[in-house]
Amino acid sequence: MASEGMKLVYEDWDAGEMRLGAILSGDKTFLKELAEYDAGTGPKIHIVNACAIFNLPYSKDFAERYPGCYVAAKSFAYAMAYGSGPKTVFENVREEMP
Repeated sequence: MASEGMKLVYEDWDAGEMRLGAILSGDKTFLKELAEYDAGTGPKIHIVNACAIFNLPYSKDFAERYPGCYVAAKSFAYAMAYGSGPKTVFENVREEMP
């Protein structure tokens, strides 16, 4: 509960950590993929990552066709963004795989 005269603000950046990483690294491909998603013309960035990580073709139903790969790619991205070590990243991704 906010104090009188104050407001609580909540915001959820859609893949905010990945956006920040793309901006800080200057990765033009990643920035382009995020811009296309924001414009409604491209897939979610976690699907782009999953396709790259697992060498799978993109499809509109990717998350449904490869649910383990989609969630594992998300787990990988967030583990890396928050500085997890290789063992933790491996364990997190392995848990999500079918």
